[in-house]
Amino acid sequence: MKLRLFVLFFLAACCLPAFAQDNIKIDPKLQAKYLIPETSNLYIGAPESIVKTAAAGKKNNVGHYFKKFTKGNVKEITYQMTSEGSLYEFIIEYKPDFDLYSMMARKYGEPNDNEGWKFELADGLVLKIWQFRNKLCIIDNSQF
Repeated sequence: MKLRLFVLFFLAACCLPAFAQDNIKIDPKLQAKYLIPETSNLYIGAPESIVKTAAAGKKNNVGHYFKKFTKGNVKEITYQMTSEGSLYEFIIEYKPDFDLYSMMARKYGEPNDNEGWKFELADGLVLKIWQFRNKLCIIDNSQF
């Protein structure tokens, strides 16, 4: 009986952090230093109505909002939404000749999560950031 209770409490304690991020009140100001200027005033957790406006209503062939850029090093930003209608990921595509890793190292420091970065913000949100080819990915870690 004691072993069953111990196992039950252990499993509950392990699962609790996974559910805790779902009920946080997101403070967009805390994310600002991890985002790039091209993300404008968007943030992880932004409602779809704001994202739709920022993307001028454009959706790609898989249903994600996106915005193309003609100036600077950013080519395109894809905004991925949850089924509940909030922004959970930025995929920021850079021009092929841009040294993305160097920019990320200057902005975020040395990787602290394998080959990427993980930052826990004061509001409880955990951002996971990594590079995939010439793309900077910033995601709400609870979506992993």
